Amino acid sequence: MGRRLPTANPEAINFKLPPGGKEVYRTDEYEDFNMNHKADWFKAIREGHHRPAVDIEIAHRTATLCNLGNLSYVLGRKLVWNGDKQQVMGDTEANRLLAKPQRYPYVL
Repeated sequence: MGRRLPTANPEAINFKLPPGGKEVYRTDEYEDFNMNHKADWFKAIREGHHRPAVDIEIAHRTATLCNLGNLSYVLGRKLVWNGDKQQVMGDTEANRLLAKPQRYPYVL
C-alpha cells in the first residue's frame, strides 16, 4: 500500500482572511496541499510568465528565519539580523556558523 503524505493542518486549511487582509494567489487543484504546491511550481515552469505563490525570495526568507531560530537556540542567545547585509549584527561567532567552511580552492 502506498504511503499517504500528511495534509496541511486544519487551521491552515480553514484560514479566514482578517479584515483588511490581502488574498494571495494559490491553486486548489488537489486535495493534498503538497500536490498543490508542486502543481503551482510546474505551472510557473510551463507558462513562463507565472510567478509561483512561494517563489525563491519567500523560500529564502523562510529558510533564513528557521536557520536563525536554530542558531539562536544552539548559541543560547538573542540574535539581531540585518536582512540587507544578510548578517547577524555584532556577533562574529553566529556569522561564522551561518555557512560551512569552504575548502580552498573551492570558495565563493
